Amino acid sequence: TIIVFSISAFVSCTKYTTKKNGTIIEPCKNVVCYNGGTCLDGLCKCPAGFSGTDCQDAWNSSYTGTFEANDQCDILNKYLVSVGTGGGNANQISVNGISKFCPGITLQGLINPDRTTVDFPLQRFCDYIYVSGTGTQTQDKNYINMWLSARDSNAHTTTDCSIILRKL
Repeated sequence: TIIVFSISAFVSCTKYTTKKNGTIIEPCKNVVCYNGGTCLDGLCKCPAGFSGTDCQDAWNSSYTGTFEANDQCDILNKYLVSVGTGGGNANQISVNGISKFCPGITLQGLINPDRTTVDFPLQRFCDYIYVSGTGTQTQDKNYINMWLSARDSNAHTTTDCSIILRKL
């Protein structure tokens, strides 16, 4: 494990040397960038899904947890939703339990580079329901506001819902 880490840390940071007035400058000499980040002029440039000084923070980490859903389409019932990492990628989330459209579904979302908005591309559920939409995380990271459309390909109808997820 130590050998693999050492190799990945070395590969993830580009080292270069320049001379300025006879002084050797190595801005990336002691910089380690994690998660595929690369060093440029002494600073880590992070790939999509990661941020932080050393690219150590996964974007989806602030989204994960258990939430209470207040669903405009199901106003009589509040229910629990879990948000987890989606597909193992740091810029994806999975929302489990949005019950209005299809019980037990998992909705996959892609976090945008602004790190506060999520796109939910068109996804098929229950053989004939197609769901898509967007979500926005509040600055305090305690709420996710979602706007979803469900298209029923059998009945040829569309249902739009806004759902507020409150982190517990």
